[in-house]
Order: sequence, then structure tokens, then C-alpha cells
Amino acid sequence: MVLSIEFGIANTYALGACFYVVCALMLVGSRQVNRLGLTADPAAPSIQPTQAELAANIRTAETHAVSPAVQTRANEVIE
Repeated sequence: MVLSIEFGIANTYALGACFYVVCALMLVGSRQVNRLGLTADPAAPSIQPTQAELAANIRTAETHAVSPAVQTRANEVIE
């Protein structure tokens, strides 16, 4: 409301539209970085599953029918 009083309603709408465009560009850029497997911040935490999570998923999958090759690989990961 202060911006609208100070700069006028038309300029305030234009500023708001510019902010939406900047946000949209940031979202598009972020999705492209994620698609390439890159992170903008090297200190950012990884969202990859840990070994324990993988092992738990494999143990759960053992109750389902899987091919021998998949079962062999699963056993290698667990060990």
C-alpha cells in the first residue's frame, strides 16, 4: 500500500509483475539445474538415499519376485 501511494498504482502493478517474472525465471533455472544433477550450492544436503535406506528397500523387495540378476546385485549392496 505504501508503494502504491508513493509511486502510483500502475508502477506498483508493474513492479509486482516484474517480481513474478523473476520468480518464474528462478524456478525454470532451478529445475534445469536439478534435471542435470547439479546443485547450486556445494554444501547443500544430498537427497540421495543412504545405504541403510537402500538396504531396507532391497530387503522389502526380497518378498516380491525379482530376477536373479537383480537379487545378486541387491545382495552385493547389502553386504
